[in-house]
Amino acid sequence: MGITVTAINGMGSGEDSSGGSLQNLVGMDDSDHMYFTSDFLAGAGVMSVADTDLEVTENTPNNNQVEVAPGTCYVLNDSYAKNAGLLKFWRVELDAAVDVTIDANVSGNPRIDIICVKVDTGVSPDGTASNVATIVAIAGTPAGSPSVPSTPADHLKLAEVAVADGFVSIIDANITDRRTSVGIQTEKVKIIDDIVYIKDSGGDFRIAMEVDADDNLIVGDQAFNENAIRTMAKARAWASAPTALGSALGKVLLASESYDVGGDFAASAFTAPVDGFYQVTTTLSVTNVDAGDQVIVAMYVNSVQKATTKSYAPTNNDDPSASITDVLEVTAGHDIEMYGAVTGGTESSTTGEHATFMTVNLLNMGS
Repeated sequence: MGITVTAINGMGSGEDSSGGSLQNLVGMDDSDHMYFTSDFLAGAGVMSVADTDLEVTENTPNNNQVEVAPGTCYVLNDSYAKNAGLLKFWRVELDAAVDVTIDANVSGNPRIDIICVKVDTGVSPDGTASNVATIVAIAGTPAGSPSVPSTPADHLKLAEVAVADGFVSIIDANITDRRTSVGIQTEKVKIIDDIVYIKDSGGDFRIAMEVDADDNLIVGDQAFNENAIRTMAKARAWASAPTALGSALGKVLLASESYDVGGDFAASAFTAPVDGFYQVTTTLSVTNVDAGDQVIVAMYVNSVQKATTKSYAPTNNDDPSASITDVLEVTAGHDIEMYGAVTGGTESSTTGEHATFMTVNLLNMGS
């Protein structure tokens, strides 16, 4: 039987041999350093979202670049295996703001790029490992309704950038923050992106607690999922620009967010982070509708219509609204979207945070 104490003499000391290497080392070795991140860190992320660590914002003056603020983060080593002598998370520190260039888009369609911290394991590190990590932009695939590209291994996603066809500059309205706080864990508790998970009597992390934007304590039965950092996902998005609506149902553009807890809303769609039941509300307001015409609003999941309702205009030039709330079972990775139509002609959705909007709340995980 062997029993050891980690770093009993702190950082330790050593003696020079004739070859210049240290001999008779006492204290902390390489593997000792690794234990702390593997034992106590539960999830990759930045040290502080509130303190703007590695926040991505528009450049000043506006151009084809975004600015990434200084800060510290931990990036998951995707090659990590327990007891394999590998570091589970790499600590990366950016000591000054950097600009990242967004590639030109002349495809004829919009795309979504992601801004990431990249740790390049193929590079031989210099003395301070200052040549290993970079801040990169990964371009998505242009499409009429573009999807977010996957985050590569050994990367930490910081933000998503909506890149319009023929864009000249990027502004804050094009940037969606996707930072999460680094998670910690003990035998009984995990803290992942500001949600506290407590182990139940069966040994599973499933009692979740968090504080919402109004400082209300939310307690839920939400099983911890290693692949879904945020299990109490919720978002509210609204129309800051009008959408032209015809007699056929079409996607309603929701370009602004009231909140996006978990970072699951982008490109006018909420992408379910986990399998589960989601409460969805969609409200569509339209101005100057002719008497007898209908305003129709619908919920779509993975491009399939799930629920719909309509409202009539009782008089000419009326401003009717149609709203629907439903609980939908959604598979992880599928998009929840809002569609709308106006019978009898082409009208535009009313803009404003309380006029045309969609809210999504994860009620429970599983199926």
